[in-house]
Amino acid sequence: MQGRMNDFVKRLNKKMHSFVPIKMNIQFSTDEDLEGFQSGGKYLIRVKRDINPNKNFVNVAMFFLSKHLLLKAKKQISPKQQQSIDLFVAKKLYEEEKESVMSEFVDLFLQPKTDDDRIRELFDKHTNSNKAGLFFPIFLQEMVFLGERVFSNPKNNRIQEEVSSLISFLDKYSKRKVGDEGVESKFNGQFSKFAIMIVGINHKVRKNKIFVYTKYIKTLIENGTESIYLVGNAKNKKFSTEVGKKIQEENNTYGIFKRESYPAIISGGGGEDIRVSNFLIVLKKKNPDPFLQS
Repeated sequence: MQGRMNDFVKRLNKKMHSFVPIKMNIQFSTDEDLEGFQSGGKYLIRVKRDINPNKNFVNVAMFFLSKHLLLKAKKQISPKQQQSIDLFVAKKLYEEEKESVMSEFVDLFLQPKTDDDRIRELFDKHTNSNKAGLFFPIFLQEMVFLGERVFSNPKNNRIQEEVSSLISFLDKYSKRKVGDEGVESKFNGQFSKFAIMIVGINHKVRKNKIFVYTKYIKTLIENGTESIYLVGNAKNKKFSTEVGKKIQEENNTYGIFKRESYPAIISGGGGEDIRVSNFLIVLKKKNPDPFLQS
């Protein structure tokens, strides 16, 4: 159990680079309720032993996600938003386990929770954004940024409303077709301000027109955009990196926060699915504005 949980946490860290892994220590107890707490640099979870080890594993993993995934952001978002995120992340991680683990997860958590229409709606939108490669590298990253900004403030319903808008924004963006310039690529909320920029249109790459991108990025910066996600085909990784470095050189208030490769499925002009390997660079304002002060 302990080995399986530590492997689970490692895989979560690979999918979500802002997640800080923690060593797990599992103990069996006679109590019905799960409990967890920090102990000696590890996270100790006590759980009642079940004859079915997969059921034990699923219960412990879901408990861990509820307590540690997006810990700061969860202080501000709604319970249904929290549950939809936990369920989707768990599903993606359980897909790498044996089929019996997924079966336990569906019976114990996924099916009962998604009987709620709102949780099902949010879960489906996460599925769409993940298909396009947006859920882990962009949505969860923005949730981390948001959590850092607002976790210590009083509970505010406007944050929940904005997170719902953010989820819908990425759901809509995930459905854009190749070459479609009509889909909004900027999210200009009160607590989250970011833009997605496609880098590496072939003729621009061939001519090495870095300024075409840097000029537009500068307008985003001038408009107060906090995070800029440069997304392009992995084969244009070098060009994308040059764009990011150029912005970093010319504006010392922004820096390259992270670089990441990931698979995605995008829609072709005729609506067909196209599997691609993408490369992402995140440009981030070094000292974000504290949008919410009270």
